Order: sequence, then C-alpha cells, then structure tokens
Amino acid sequence: MSQSNLRDGQHSVQTHGTETSQLINSSNDNQPSERPGSKQSGSMLKSIFDLENQFEFYGQYHSNLINILTHIVCVPAIFFSAIVLVHSSQIFPYTEIKSLSFKVPELLIKTGFYGKSGTYFDFNLSTIVSICYGVFFTILEPISGGTLCLLLVSAGHWSNLIYENSEDQSFLIRVTWIVFGLSWILQFVGHGKFEKRAPALIDNLFQSLVLAVLFVWLEVWFYFGYRPELRNRLKLKIDRAILEYRSRKSSMKNKLDDSKINQAEANSNNRDEL
Repeated sequence: MSQSNLRDGQHSVQTHGTETSQLINSSNDNQPSERPGSKQSGSMLKSIFDLENQFEFYGQYHSNLINILTHIVCVPAIFFSAIVLVHSSQIFPYTEIKSLSFKVPELLIKTGFYGKSGTYFDFNLSTIVSICYGVFFTILEPISGGTLCLLLVSAGHWSNLIYENSEDQSFLIRVTWIVFGLSWILQFVGHGKFEKRAPALIDNLFQSLVLAVLFVWLEVWFYFGYRPELRNRLKLKIDRAILEYRSRKSSMKNKLDDSKINQAEANSNNRDEL
C-alpha cells in the first residue's frame, strides 16, 4: 500500500470519527434536560405531606396559649361558615351532582351527626370540599386526621341541611358573614396582641386556609396526651425555631438602631460644619 493511500485512509478515519463525535454530542444536547423547577416542585409536594415539617412551621406562629385557644375556636368557625356561605354563590347550583346523592344509612343517623332518618347526603361544593379536606388530613395523620375527616364530612352535610331548611336564607347568610368576619378579626388580634407576630397567612397561605383545620385539632389531641413523643419532638423544633427568629429580629433591630445613630451623628456633624 502506498503512503498516499495510507494518508487517505487515516484522513477518512479521522473525518468519520469527528462526525461520529459531533453526532453523539448533538444527540446529548438534544436530550431533554431536567427542568430547574421540577426538582423544586417535587420537594414542595413532598413537604406538603410532611406533617412534622408543616406543624413545625405552623407552631412558630402559634406558641402563645391565648392565641392557640383563639384559633381552636375560630378556625372551625371559619371553616363551617365558609362552606355555608358557598350556598349563596352563583356557581353553587352548578356544583351539585344529584346522581351521587344517597340516603344516609341508619347506622350513621344513630351517631347524631347526620340528621334524622330519611336524610339524603348531597354531593355539592360544600360536601366535596369537606371530603377533600378530610381525605388529605387522613393521609397526613390517619388516627386524629381520620376522626376529623368524619366531622368535616358531617359539617359539609349539615351546611346543606341548615341552608335548605332555613326559613330566611338571606338572614342566615348575613349572620354567617358576621361569624366569618369576626373569627378572622379575633385571629388577627390573637397574633398582634398576644403572639406578637404576624400570622402565617402572610408566609404560607396553604397552611392558613387548609392545614390550620388539622393543626388546631391536633392541639386538642396533644393536650389529652396523644402521641407524646411527637408532641415533645415538635415542641423542641418549634422552640428552637422561635429562638432563631427572635435572634434574627434582635440582630436586625440592633443594626437599624446603629444605622439611626450613625445617621444622627452625620446630621449633627453637618450642622456643626454649617
């Protein structure tokens, strides 16, 4: 074989190798990369189902006894008044699924939570929301959440019964709005006057509108000795988080005070120069 043919063969191999390398690189470039938000979304979804993590955050905003008691009363009042109020919504009639309505079994009637014999359980916005809340809470905490699920489904059912059997539905709605508004006001008072910290509504809307219902229920269960290990573990985490928050707040206040002092000294020096 001549040197010319050998050089041509080497050049052909090099060219083919280069093209193959470029093709591989191009293929790698075209492969779908993991979206930056996908891992964050997965982490966020996981944290929603992390009871300890969620309660630790909630507990930082609810450590004062009066504020806790205020929420134990007001959170259920807000939930029930909200599902009564949806009956007056324009879209409410379109949420009814009459084909799913069923006669409440006598066994449930005997519990006293589902009205009198012959009562029908209607599927509509009120009961669907109650069921969704209850199922979510049962997943988070099967025992206490499961019992709360029964109460929430009952609350959705009773919101239907109360509204449908009311002789003056407009008056009922007005009273319900008052209960709804006062309950929110009392919670803000609890945070401002007693907790001395803005409500979690500002930092975590999901907790305020959904998880608070479960957490006030857990507060009651903890009081009666439910899962003491969990309660003690959460208390340690919450206390540590509150100390860190107060430390940061104190540090920021000191920096602000130093800044004001420096500004005052600078203004004084400027006046002296004038």
